[in-house]
Amino acid sequence: MAVSMGMAFLTAFFLLLASLACNGCGGGGAASAGVGGAANSPDGSGPEVEMPSTCPSFHVAQPDRRCIDGDGGGITQTVSLSACGADGGAGGGGRGLEENEFEHQAAVAIDDDECKFHLVMRRTCDATPGPLNFLVEATQRQDGEPAIGARPYFDASLGLAHLAPNSGSTSVEVSPGTYTIGPLFLDQPGSWTLILHLYGTCSLTAPATPHAHATFTMDVL
Repeated sequence: MAVSMGMAFLTAFFLLLASLACNGCGGGGAASAGVGGAANSPDGSGPEVEMPSTCPSFHVAQPDRRCIDGDGGGITQTVSLSACGADGGAGGGGRGLEENEFEHQAAVAIDDDECKFHLVMRRTCDATPGPLNFLVEATQRQDGEPAIGARPYFDASLGLAHLAPNSGSTSVEVSPGTYTIGPLFLDQPGSWTLILHLYGTCSLTAPATPHAHATFTMDVL
C-alpha cells in the first residue's frame, strides 16, 4: 500500500510540474497524435538538441509488483472504454514506424499505476545521439482485450525542474492496442522519470474511466 501511495504521489507531482511548465501542449516531451508544439529536433524545424552519447536503458522494479496485493493476489481496476467513446472506430491501421524496427530491442512488461492495463514496451534508438521511439502494446488487465483508441503520450522529467524538450511527438495505432510513439528527446544524462498517459482526454473521476498512467525510469549515461 505504501508503494502504491508513493507511486501515486510521484505521478501526481510530475503531472503538476508538466502542466505548469507546458501550458497547452500534450506533455513534457511528447504528445498524442494531432497534438504538439514546435519540434526541437536536428532536422532544422526547431532549436538544435544536444544529445547524450548512449542509448537509454529501462529501469523497472523486477518483478513489477505494483499490481500485487499484500497476500500475493492481483489487483485489477475495471474500465469501460465507452466511458470516453474509445470502444468504436479504433483498432489500428495507422502508418507509424515499422514494427520490425523494434524487434531487436528487449521488451519491458509493466502494469500501469492504477492497475487498469498491462503494457509491453520496446524502444529503438542508435548508439549515437538521436531520438527515442517506442512500440507499446496495451491490453486491459480485466480481460486481456486490446486497449484501443488510447492516444498515448509521454511526459519526461529529469529531477524536479528539467522537462524533456517538446519534440512534436505523435502516436499512431498500428494495430489494435499497439502504438508507435515518438520521437522523444532525453537531452541530458541522468535518471529520467517517464509517465506514459493512456486515454488522457478522458475524465479521471468518471466511473470505470480508462484514464491511466504508467511510471518508470530510463537511465541516460
